[in-house]
Amino acid sequence: MYKVNDAVLYASHGVCMVVEVAEKMLGRQKAEYYVLQPLSDKATTLYVPTDSKPSTDKMRKLLSSDEIYSLLGIVPEGNPLWIENDAARKEHYTKILSDGDRAELIGLIKTLRERQAGFQRAGGKKRLRADDERFMKAAEKSLREEFAYVLKIHPEQVIPFILQTEAERE
Repeated sequence: MYKVNDAVLYASHGVCMVVEVAEKMLGRQKAEYYVLQPLSDKATTLYVPTDSKPSTDKMRKLLSSDEIYSLLGIVPEGNPLWIENDAARKEHYTKILSDGDRAELIGLIKTLRERQAGFQRAGGKKRLRADDERFMKAAEKSLREEFAYVLKIHPEQVIPFILQTEAERE
């Protein structure tokens, strides 16, 4: 159970603060809700029923800074998630984004950034496919707000931080 002032990830809304746990009337019955305020959009208020598993499953605890550093240390360099077949790659990347597993998101970002850098090293004539570009941007967006909040860095510093080698971070 989450408490007031807990920071959580909620679906595509990113980092949210639990500002209240409130009871509201739903028809003739009272229902308890988490009242969430996205950090990136103070004008939005989200109401998540506490007894709705599909809704509460979209709420996740933020990683700690130690967990983030640990994840960055275990994701291999290179292109571990590159799949040559476009349809299979699109299906796999879609699953990674929907699952929200941070290690896989980091791997996806590193894979596509390395692929992009390889094209640039080869003369810059070739580029990532539009789908791959969208997957990379979505994965980056998914991690940017959480990592910036937890590590107390500016959101624009998150992707360079992820792409640093472990030796550069030490």
